[in-house]
Amino acid sequence: MREKNVWVLITDGETARICSTRGGHTTPIPTPPPRSALGGQDDRAARAWQGGNRRSTFDRSAKRDYAGYLAQLLLEAGREGAYDGLIVIAAPEIMKELNLALAPETCARLIGGIVRDVAHSAAAEDIPSFELRH
Repeated sequence: MREKNVWVLITDGETARICSTRGGHTTPIPTPPPRSALGGQDDRAARAWQGGNRRSTFDRSAKRDYAGYLAQLLLEAGREGAYDGLIVIAAPEIMKELNLALAPETCARLIGGIVRDVAHSAAAEDIPSFELRH
């Protein structure tokens, strides 16, 4: 029987990384190309993708697109058997969009979520252990 692998997705709505219980590695998730590079997104949203805007001006449609991008990555990885369980730690402004974007298959693997302003947390030690329980 193989060891269960749990992924922890940590995102502030502009960047994301995945930590894995198998191997203990943290992997940054590459930022998707702005839609303007693909044709069809305004400059403000394109700057948001590239980090030019801070969260206060981060466009709602850009958050929705980013959540969809993360949800798609999680769906594909789940279908490939890359993880068995998922914990999401996300900033409030992206958590709602992410919850809406997650596929039922991904939600079935969801162990729990923590809504936290991850942009201002220096390290995992900042999160009290009682918040990590499901």
